[in-house]
Amino acid sequence: MDNVVLACNKLSVSTLPSVFKEIEKLYEKNSKTTASAIIRILSQTEIESNLLAISSLLKLIYSALDKSIVEEIIAKVDDLSLYCYIFNYGMVDDAFINTKVQGLLKRNDMLSVLRILQMCSSGLDASTLSLIDAGTASVISKLEKEEESEPSVLLRFIKESVKMIKNGRNPYRNYLQEEMNSVKSTIAGILSRYTHTNTDVISTATDADEVVAVKYGMNTSLKKKIFSIITTSTDYYEAQRALYKQIIRKVWHIEEIFKVAIRLCIAENTFNVYYPTLVQSIYNSCTGSHKGAAMDYLYHAIEEHVNTLSKKTIKEIYNLGMAIGYFYGHEMNVVKPLVILTVIGKKESVLIKVTMKNILGLYRQKKIKKARRLKETETFRTFFMKSLIDGSFLKESDQQDLELLYGLMFI
Repeated sequence: MDNVVLACNKLSVSTLPSVFKEIEKLYEKNSKTTASAIIRILSQTEIESNLLAISSLLKLIYSALDKSIVEEIIAKVDDLSLYCYIFNYGMVDDAFINTKVQGLLKRNDMLSVLRILQMCSSGLDASTLSLIDAGTASVISKLEKEEESEPSVLLRFIKESVKMIKNGRNPYRNYLQEEMNSVKSTIAGILSRYTHTNTDVISTATDADEVVAVKYGMNTSLKKKIFSIITTSTDYYEAQRALYKQIIRKVWHIEEIFKVAIRLCIAENTFNVYYPTLVQSIYNSCTGSHKGAAMDYLYHAIEEHVNTLSKKTIKEIYNLGMAIGYFYGHEMNVVKPLVILTVIGKKESVLIKVTMKNILGLYRQKKIKKARRLKETETFRTFFMKSLIDGSFLKESDQQDLELLYGLMFI
């Protein structure tokens, strides 16, 4: 307990790495006692003056040590500013924030509602904005019916703010996000040491479909809607039609769709061509600059998964390789994240072999119409020429075609 107190007393943004390192050591020695001490200390501490450092520490504890510690602190500490910080850090979902907004509206605490708008505006979901809008409109309507009362400037300001945010214009300077950006690289550097980090979100969701969506990392209403459409549609055409009708209003919505589709594709028990076909169809429907943006979205979605192979099962890696191969065969070249790997271990080897075998099959069927050539790297070339053929997955009989394919794919 005393050691945890000493560590927390030293906490500031500049000492965040050393404080977390000390807490991590204590947690490894006695997780139960350390967790209990952290909960007790942070639940009893005046946190308002040090919110950035405390929320950043909670983000590290949540991601690398124990999510339940953060859950208990949230349950014990009734602090709206802390909720806003952890929401912006992605530890809680929009259902959690909506619960807090509903409570504030019931108490007519409109100043606190304004605070949520100011601190979280860029990340608030449409469901939260609609909740605030409807609640504010209800209060205004009630006051207008009372002959001696008029809606306050605050109420009208909140309503106008919601309208602006919905239209893509933020009336507030997002100082909280600016603060958090100052420690973003520090947190990323600490978490990069871990082969596995927690990415689940804390949610108050109760609807069965919503709970399943949260389990898959769908922590906003937008992602949940995309998840629902993709997983309940009978074919890619139906899914695409529903996505355009209900979701796609701006080009960045396509990014969320691609992320969800790739994530679901990887999570399947066996590779399901439905997901990459849906992505391909949406990509093909884009025009002009939107097509370039959509390609960037797909590339970064694939790159994110390639960069976290250590956290994936062989089944997930197989599905990822099949998807990359599919895209290449349909003029959507996202092979580069494999080519620029600096180290090719067991899991990277599996991914490259699955991808190349898939592309080889398409090449033999003459389905590759136009190969966009990439610049080779020494690491990739060495692996391709010396280790790709393993005698089982790829055989000696594949060697000649693979070399011809390599010449088409790389410069």
